[in-house]
Amino acid sequence: MKEYVYLGQMVKMDRDMQPEITRQIRAGWRAFNSIKDMLKKKMSKTLRAHLFNITVLPAMLYASEIWTTTKNEER
Repeated sequence: MKEYVYLGQMVKMDRDMQPEITRQIRAGWRAFNSIKDMLKKKMSKTLRAHLFNITVLPAMLYASEIWTTTKNEER
């Protein structure tokens, strides 16, 4: 087995984090798409930012503190 998902994170034996980073970015987009209709309504910028911060960012950044990244991936 070269890769598997453990506690919501994709683990690869070659320690390449790019697939996991890509997977988390997709999770962030899914979260964004689930709230984008609400963001279009007449809502204050503060409330829209708060909604983004509590739904999209956690989806994208889940377990990001354990990612080992290269300079290219950090962009």
